[in-house]
Amino acid sequence: MHNQVLWNEVGEVYDDYTWDVECLRDSWGVTDRDGWQEQLTYLLRGENSPPHPEFALRVRNALLAHRPGRPVDPEEWRGLAVAEVRDRGGDERDAAEVRDAVGRILRYEGRFRADGLLTPDGPGSVVTSALAYDYGRAVNFARWGLGARYAGQEETEQAVIRAGELSRAVYSSWEGFSAGYILGRALRFDEESFGHMYASALSPHEILTTHPESPWRSIPFRQP
Repeated sequence: MHNQVLWNEVGEVYDDYTWDVECLRDSWGVTDRDGWQEQLTYLLRGENSPPHPEFALRVRNALLAHRPGRPVDPEEWRGLAVAEVRDRGGDERDAAEVRDAVGRILRYEGRFRADGLLTPDGPGSVVTSALAYDYGRAVNFARWGLGARYAGQEETEQAVIRAGELSRAVYSSWEGFSAGYILGRALRFDEESFGHMYASALSPHEILTTHPESPWRSIPFRQP
């Protein structure tokens, strides 16, 4: 009953047909149901964002898993990531992309720690994955499809639920999810300028982590 009430309210409030149609057309190139389904699939598969940063993060996660509690040497990480991508059939362009991704991730994480997105040390001092950017956008994208009449309420709800399931499989906390989302967004659009695309994501994170009435304080990221 609670879910029915929630989704009925979403359907009533989120009903700006013209805006949703224009948003999907202008920002995503989506003009029909087939296009909506295709892009939603990419988002839920984590395939909308460039693959090299996520590949680099997975290599570091493997290193951390074998050496719990020990920081990863950046040069070792970079060298292993490049070797791994070559072993998987990547060319020199792929190797350069992965090498660049490691440097960019490290620089962003340094700023994240300074800004309180990450802890100074320990497991919370690094980002485990940037997939949150695709999963997080999948939620809004699904709702825009509902508003544009490209999708029904049930399949929109299922897409949102699926995005949550995928997120919980990768992250263990709201803070970790948020840091992953912001890294994915920054890597895609910020170009290390720490401009609007970074600041506009940092501000909500700060509010959600500090405000006494934040849903992050009352809704567990994972159900016990």
